[in-house]
Amino acid sequence: MEATGHLSPSESPSQPTLQINSVSVTSSCCGSFSCWVWLWVLCLLQKTCQWISRKTAVATHLTWADAELYCVSEGANLVSIHSQEQDHFVKTLIKNFDPNEGFTWIGLSDLHKEGSWMWSDGTAANFFFWDAGQPDNLGGEHCGHHNLAHKWNDWICSKTIPSVCALRKT
Repeated sequence: MEATGHLSPSESPSQPTLQINSVSVTSSCCGSFSCWVWLWVLCLLQKTCQWISRKTAVATHLTWADAELYCVSEGANLVSIHSQEQDHFVKTLIKNFDPNEGFTWIGLSDLHKEGSWMWSDGTAANFFFWDAGQPDNLGGEHCGHHNLAHKWNDWICSKTIPSVCALRKT
């Protein structure tokens, strides 16, 4: 089924509403029109609503587990990436909120079993975009982040960096 969507007026300028297949998504995490256009485009092309909270992406550096808990508190999970196109979109979102494109948590980890990488949202891990030589488990690295040479790396989960939350609507 092809996703269709449109931006609609919101009740409050700080809480725009996005409608995808008659499902309304209202959030204060994305206050600018251009951000909501990005959401609409992603929902249209990927059937996935994704956002980076300004609070999370810019000001709040969290451990991987705290970032996942934050996303869950927002009704989401850390982002899962299933194609080169989705990876490019997430990279573009990160750059939009962090021009330096610093390390950013994604929902990938092998915390449960070494070498068995899983997405925190439960979707199958069937696409990987590791940097050369990664994952290497150097010093007990079990959590995935974006932007090591614009690719993925495993890192120590207790490090504090920004994160990307994603809300899936089917």
